[in-house]
Formats: sequence, structure tokens, C-alpha cells
Amino acid sequence: MSDDFLIYLSLLIPSFLSILGSVSIIFLYIKHKRLRGFAGSTILILTIFDLGGSISQALPFNLNAPDSILCELQAGFIVFFNLCTMIWLTNISLMIYLQVTESAIEPRSYMKISFYIIVLISFIVSLIPFMFNAYTSTDGQCWVKQIHWRFGIYFIPLWCCIGIIATILTLTAKKFNSSVYDMSFINRIKFYPVIMLVIFLPITVVRIIQILGVDPPLWVKMIAYFFFKLDGFCNSLIFGMTKQVKEILGSEKVSLVNFYQDE
Repeated sequence: MSDDFLIYLSLLIPSFLSILGSVSIIFLYIKHKRLRGFAGSTILILTIFDLGGSISQALPFNLNAPDSILCELQAGFIVFFNLCTMIWLTNISLMIYLQVTESAIEPRSYMKISFYIIVLISFIVSLIPFMFNAYTSTDGQCWVKQIHWRFGIYFIPLWCCIGIIATILTLTAKKFNSSVYDMSFINRIKFYPVIMLVIFLPITVVRIIQILGVDPPLWVKMIAYFFFKLDGFCNSLIFGMTKQVKEILGSEKVSLVNFYQDE
């Protein structure tokens, strides 16, 4: 098997898991009306972004049409949905903080406005590489060829978002009222930034090594890619498994987003 095919497999397997998780959450939210409140809407948007990113990553255009417009379009969709996901996750953490601190900002109105802004920003940023012919088949996938583009449109924003999420969730934990919300919530939000580190640190290290002019071994890149595309699967478990969803599934455990109570 070629190196490109092995790298594709390392992306396809976690993408498939993410697709399964996302489709399951979407199915539950469509089937059960009780899940269609404000909390459900925020999680549904995240799940759709994850699903779009996973499907885009799973397409095999790098193998059968590496130099075509299809590969460029795939790369554009990957960038778009990845940006939407990371910024929306940051937005969710902010909405968590606003709700826990009982902010005067109306969350539903804020959610609608922020959604359109995030989609617009992600769309514009994903178009920029098209203007400079920066999308192509590279390093076993359809993505951005030049390393500076990769950091400029993805990795730098990614780690900025991770830093913001960690800061907001830390502040949220300090504001957390144990008499109102389940204490397991604090423990869960503390660990989410750690999960993000596990998912995104390996691929970031690989990109930094490549900047230094060193091509990491194939197995290192495969491991990094595998963890990188587990983000959608992890999000479906952490954010999708709300208290209401777990009740429907017959579980009594409380999830990360159990504070999103509409009624």
C-alpha cells in the first residue's frame, strides 16, 4: 500500500467514527421534540459542523483525482468546516459562561447573530487560499500546500481558540454555583481543554517539525492524523450526550452540558 493510501486510512477511520457519532446525535434531536430547545440548537449546530468536516475529510479525491478541482474543493470544505467547528466550540464556551454568570445578554439572540458571523468568517477565510492556488493534494490529503498558509488559516486560530476556551471554562468553574448545578459539571469542563490538547497537539507538532525542514516518519503522521480527526467523535460524546439525551437512552449520568436547561 502507498503512503498516501495509509495516510488516507488514518484519516478515514476516525472520520467514520465522527460521522457515526454526529448522525446519531442528529437523529436523536430530530426524533425527540424535547431536545429541540436552546441547548439542543447549539449542540445541533456543532454536530452539523463536525459532520460536514468529517464527510469532507473522508472523500477519496486525494487518491483518484489529486490534481483536479474536486481535490481543491474538498480542501476548501475541510478548512471551512474545521474553522466553523473550532470557532463554534469557542462560542459554546462563551455561552456557557454567560448562562452560569446569569449575564444580561439574551442567549438565543446572541446565538443567531454569532452563528451567521462565524459562518461568514469561516467562508471568507476558506476562500482566500483559492485566490492564491494554495489548495492541492499534499502530504497524503487534499489540503493547503504551503506550510505558512496552514498556520495562518488554521493552526494559529486553532490554538488561540483553545486558549480562549480554557480561559473561559476556568472562569466558569470559579463562578459555578454548586447549589444550582451538578458538581460533576466542574470536573467535566476542567478536562475538556486536556482532551483538545490530546487531539490537536500531535498534528501541530508534526507541522512544526515540517517547518524546520524535517519530514516525520509515516507512522508519526498517521498517529497525528488519527487523533486529529477524532475531534468530531469526541464532541458528539461530550457535547451531544446531554442530560435529556442520556435519559432517552436510559442513562442516569450527567453530561457536560446539563446546565443548558430551557424549562
